[in-house]
Amino acid sequence: PAKALDYINKSIALRPAKDTVRILSLYGVKLELFGKLGQYDSAYHYFQKVISSPNPSSVADAYNNMAKIYHKMGRASDAYPMLQRFIELSDTLRKYRHTEEAIALQELYKHEQLSVENLYWRTRAAERQRNVYWMTTISLLLVWVASAVYFIYRRNRNHLMAQQHQLVKKEKELAQQREITSENLRRMVELEQKEAKLKETFFRRLSQKVVQEIERGGNVILSDEDWDDIVQNADIIFNNFTKRLQQTYPSLNKDDLRYCCMVKMQLSQSGMAQVMHLERDSVKKRLKRIRMEKMGADSGVTLEELLYNF
Repeated sequence: PAKALDYINKSIALRPAKDTVRILSLYGVKLELFGKLGQYDSAYHYFQKVISSPNPSSVADAYNNMAKIYHKMGRASDAYPMLQRFIELSDTLRKYRHTEEAIALQELYKHEQLSVENLYWRTRAAERQRNVYWMTTISLLLVWVASAVYFIYRRNRNHLMAQQHQLVKKEKELAQQREITSENLRRMVELEQKEAKLKETFFRRLSQKVVQEIERGGNVILSDEDWDDIVQNADIIFNNFTKRLQQTYPSLNKDDLRYCCMVKMQLSQSGMAQVMHLERDSVKKRLKRIRMEKMGADSGVTLEELLYNF
C-alpha cells in the first residue's frame, strides 16, 4: 500500500488541475489504501474530498470504504450510516443502468422489427407484381392460342399439333410459377419465425443475469424485484405476455407465470431447477401440471409449443 500511495501521488501531481473527476477517483483509491494502512485520519480527510465528486460510483465506493474503516476502528454506530448510504447509492446506480440497457435493447428491437416488416412488404409487393404479370401473360396467351387454333385447324392439322405442344410448354411454365409462389409463401413463414426468434433472443439478453449464473453453475438467487423485472421485460417484448396468459387461463398463479417466463426464456428444466432450488423431477411435474391441469392442453403438446407463439 505504501508504494501504491507513492505512485498515486505522482499520478495526481502529473494531472492538470481541471481533470477533477480523475483526481477525485485517485483520491478514492488513496482513501482505501490509508484504511488498509490504519491511517484513519488521513482516510477520513480523503473521504471528505471524494464525496464531493460528480461521479456517483466514486461516491458510493467512498462510503463503502469509510464504513469498512469505521468497522475496523470498532465504531459500528458510525459505520452503519455510511453502509446505509452506500446501499442507497448502489441501488440508484443499478436501477439507472438497468433502465438505460432496457431502453437501448427496446430501440434495437424496434429497429430490427421495422427491417423485418420492410422486407415482408417488399416481398408481398414483388409477389403481387409477378402475379399481375403472369395473369396478363396467361390471358393473352389463352386468347392467342384460341385464335391460333381456330385459324390453324382449318389450314393444317399438323400445325395445330405444334401449337398444342407450345401450349403444354406454357402450362409447364405456369406450374413453375406456382412453385415460385409456394416458395414465396414459405419465405413469409420463415420471416415470421425469424421475428419470433428475435423476440426470444431479446428476452434472453434482458434476462442475462439469470442465464450467466446458470451457465457458470452458480447459486442463482432471485429476489421478488428480480422476478418483477423479468415479468416486466416479458410483457414489453411479447405484448403483455403474462397479462394475456392470466386472462386466458385465470387459474395460473404468480409462480406458474414465473415458470412460463422461464420457458419463454428457453431455459432447460435443469436450469429451472437451479433457479427455483428444486429437483429436476419436481420442475418436470410442475410444468406438466401447468400444461394439463391449468391450461387444459393435450398430452401430445409441450408447454414450449403452447407458449411459442402466445
